[in-house]
Amino acid sequence: MAAGLEKVLECHRMLEPDLAGPRYPTAGDTLVAFQLLAELGRGLQGRVFLATQPALADRPLVLKLTPLSGREHLSLARIQHTHVVPLFFVHEDEARRLLVLGMPYFGGATFAQLLNAPAGSPRGIRSGRHLLEILDRIQSASPVACPVHGRARHFLERASGVQAVCWIGACLADALQYAHERGLLHLDVKPPNVLVTADGVPMLLDFHLAREPIQPDEAAPVWLGGTPAYMSPEQRGALTAVRTGQRVSAAVDARSDVYSLGLLLSELLGAPAPPNEGMALPLRRWDSSIPAAMFDMLAKCLASEPADRYSGAAEFAADLRRQLANLPVRGVRNRSFVERWRKWRRRRPQGAALLGLVATALVATGAATVSIGLHLDQRRDEALRALQVGERQLQTHQFDEALSTLSRGREIASGLPGA
Repeated sequence: MAAGLEKVLECHRMLEPDLAGPRYPTAGDTLVAFQLLAELGRGLQGRVFLATQPALADRPLVLKLTPLSGREHLSLARIQHTHVVPLFFVHEDEARRLLVLGMPYFGGATFAQLLNAPAGSPRGIRSGRHLLEILDRIQSASPVACPVHGRARHFLERASGVQAVCWIGACLADALQYAHERGLLHLDVKPPNVLVTADGVPMLLDFHLAREPIQPDEAAPVWLGGTPAYMSPEQRGALTAVRTGQRVSAAVDARSDVYSLGLLLSELLGAPAPPNEGMALPLRRWDSSIPAAMFDMLAKCLASEPADRYSGAAEFAADLRRQLANLPVRGVRNRSFVERWRKWRRRRPQGAALLGLVATALVATGAATVSIGLHLDQRRDEALRALQVGERQLQTHQFDEALSTLSRGREIASGLPGA
């Protein structure tokens, strides 16, 4: 009974017109104890500002402002992960009817900015260095400088496009797995919700749609959201059930986030952006430079049936790291012999050199064997000729000549196999 009443009250709160809606500030205003420097973005559920905190040495912060009914902070409070932007504090501003979420400012740019920024080359072949160049260009326009050194940047500077995507994807899959283990689905993994910090670290943003998994045949949740272009088929079906008041027919679980992450990584590798009005088209090999295993992993993520996808984000992350380490992947078939050979050579560069030495030795040995064989055949022929000549000399009573000829033939035959 209590649960039913709570749902009715929640629906009432959502449908009730808010006569005193939130009043958002603008850049230059002071909010609580923070000075707003610039607006970083806005959406249906709030606005995001870059701010400083004068009381703490003007440290830079990101302030996300949402209506008081927002619940994102309750999700973020459960997650402390290297690749999730953390929550510093929450403040309720009753006067403005705003919920203020304070987060650290790491600089950088979102995937949406990286994908849309011109880079002088097709985005499908952008190396890690190209991504850093775009990142630095965007960061240079920020009113607050951020550190641009670290292990992540060092790796990206040397990484190819596929290597960069493998590493970024594994980091984000780790973050999703951490959330899934704490009973939360993100449900809105898309380019604007992934940040690459100024020092090159990928981080998940925006958990305002996060919720627990949805089980099949249960009553539709009171509320569900998402971005149509990046939704899995089952999330789209659950959203339809919410709108029509029907029961959810298929589970929405960790595999839904895996689908969205696969779509995001495909786009980062140069695949066409998914259509906003419907499901993404079947994945096709859009760039021959993408390894077959990488393409097959992404196609597995984007399978229309959840059972055909990776069972969880951790399994996908493990395959991405195996691909990065030039190891055979486990989630899909390693169907390319050429790719398997290249991986082996990269894992064992000394092995390839050793094979070359062995091949050279075998060729040299073969050549020596042929040469020796020819030499032995020649000696055998000379010995036979001496025997034949000596016999004829004996028959004609040329005893001295026969003795000399046969002695020479015996010397030639000495040491021959079968002499």
